[in-house]
Amino acid sequence: MSKKDKNKESVPTPKSLAWGFTILELIVVIVIVGILAALALPGYNKTKEKQYDKEAVANLKLIMAAEKVYRMEIGAYMAPTTNMDYINRDLRLALSTGTNKLWDYEVVTGIANDTCIKAKRAGGGTTTWWLKPSYSNGDPINSDTATTCP
Repeated sequence: MSKKDKNKESVPTPKSLAWGFTILELIVVIVIVGILAALALPGYNKTKEKQYDKEAVANLKLIMAAEKVYRMEIGAYMAPTTNMDYINRDLRLALSTGTNKLWDYEVVTGIANDTCIKAKRAGGGTTTWWLKPSYSNGDPINSDTATTCP
């Protein structure tokens, strides 16, 4: 082969320069990504809700521990309140009180021998957690239907 023939073969043709995806290939990829996203979204939301519940349980345990310290110092549990500023101040906590909070905490009953703490999902949610010292294993219980401390 001569030098001239080699150069002819290596020169790109207009057909070899026109590479890319067809509209059909793009639509197929978009549909597949959409199906995968639709399958993954419910699992993601369920995992996120479990994490939110764990936050409520941890904060209820923290409030209960602070309540016990408060009782040792004052002689009685904290009086009933829904005001997070009072809860944070009197129990020396720093729970979220802003507009981005996930839970509304409430000291439902506060008497000398017993207390009950409630965490209700902020923003109109239905999930409610309850905790009081007399629960056998010390873990909060989830009761969306109870209106008083179970």
